[in-house]
Amino acid sequence: MAQIVLDYRSRPKRRRNRNRWRPLGIGAAALFIVAAYWLGRPRPPLLVSSTTPVTPVKQIDPLLELEEQCRSYQPSGSAPVYIDPARSADDYIRRNPRSIRITDSGVIDPRSYSADAYIRSDPRFIRFRDSDGNITEVNFRMIGDVIYRPIPPWSQYLQANSIPGGDCDHALLFLHERCAKGGAARLVAVELSTGCTSREQLWFSVINSDRIDQTQGVRRDFCNLRDLVDPLYVARFFEGEADPSDASHFTIRFIRVRLGAYVSAYARQATDESAILDGWLLSDDHVQLKVRDEKRVP
Repeated sequence: MAQIVLDYRSRPKRRRNRNRWRPLGIGAAALFIVAAYWLGRPRPPLLVSSTTPVTPVKQIDPLLELEEQCRSYQPSGSAPVYIDPARSADDYIRRNPRSIRITDSGVIDPRSYSADAYIRSDPRFIRFRDSDGNITEVNFRMIGDVIYRPIPPWSQYLQANSIPGGDCDHALLFLHERCAKGGAARLVAVELSTGCTSREQLWFSVINSDRIDQTQGVRRDFCNLRDLVDPLYVARFFEGEADPSDASHFTIRFIRVRLGAYVSAYARQATDESAILDGWLLSDDHVQLKVRDEKRVP
């Protein structure tokens, strides 16, 4: 008969899933080592070691740049910007007084001389589109074979603003910044145009830099040249100058013809006189003009 042995000792515990936690511990240890290395690594040197702040690159508006050039424009001195060769013969015939031809209506014959010689000597000059040099038939507008010299900053400014026609048939007489008493600075331009039959006109541009519409103030007002001086006897206009002692004042010099005694049935003596157009920018952004200082040109 078999002998039964009773064993009352506790049975040993089974070690379940001990290897399951081993990869997790290894991964945690590796992550700890990597984090410690990353935090303890030396910092890379800075690309900019200076403490001076870097100035951002300023974007330049081409239109504002052109406007600033117009505001600070300096005239070329004695160079004319408008010439009527029929009344400027002294440039080639040095005598004073001189004899000029007179038509039956009593005005100077505009076909006495040609603008071709002026254009050949200075190609910057161009004819007005309705001058005698461009019209083959009789010119009922009686402006003669007149020419003018465009001024680049103003021409580019008008083109950038898409002004219809630009500076075509407009001789620029003055361009600079002016400021009325108690007012803000304005860009002021004065142009001579032949846009009306037998009535040359002076156009005024008074431009505020804070305007919303880019064309606002361009050729906002005009007056007839005849209201100041008879255009039939105006020979030349020169570039106007800003008055350094008065921020609202500017001057435009011009030459006009003074007729004298008859030397024949169709010719009279004539002398050249220098005169000045005084201009002021008013507080209401209008321009006032007045003629002064007439004297004979030696």
